[in-house]
Amino acid sequence: MAQALAAMPSVQIPDRGLIVEQLAPVGAAPEFAAGVAALQAPAETPAALNAAFEELTRTFADIYVTYGRGNPIGLVHAVTAPTAVHSILDHLPPTVWRASHDALWHVCAALYTAYAHGKPRDDAPTGPGQDPDVSVAKAVASGDEHAIKLAEACLRQYRATSAPAYLYAASRGMYAAA
Repeated sequence: MAQALAAMPSVQIPDRGLIVEQLAPVGAAPEFAAGVAALQAPAETPAALNAAFEELTRTFADIYVTYGRGNPIGLVHAVTAPTAVHSILDHLPPTVWRASHDALWHVCAALYTAYAHGKPRDDAPTGPGQDPDVSVAKAVASGDEHAIKLAEACLRQYRATSAPAYLYAASRGMYAAA
């Protein structure tokens, strides 16, 4: 996935407007389609597709941690959307798993291109992530639906995988910039 993200173009987006308006120049960039196509597709097996969804969510949790302060709302969706679909995958017909993954990769790649690629990075955290209860309390206290959604998605994924990326993303939720 890192190679495919590196293939994404630098695209100037409008500073204001709806997310769909901001992402329009990304989709119009010819290099974007080549970048999206650079991701090696997962095999069409349940195990491979589950692993691909996990890689997608973990990768974008890492991206949120390092780029999320620049445009937290845009990048929240790159974590929460694949997490939501991954959480219901077993309830969907296996025939739509691959198409769901591919569509989410396309959307997440567009969000990355618009809000992270070529932008200033935050330092990567080290050590243990913030206590999950603290992340939940801060997200709820903020009253922001995006912060709450991010904390829930990250902590659900952390419980399933123990990957610290999720604790880091939950602790750097949108409320942290306030």
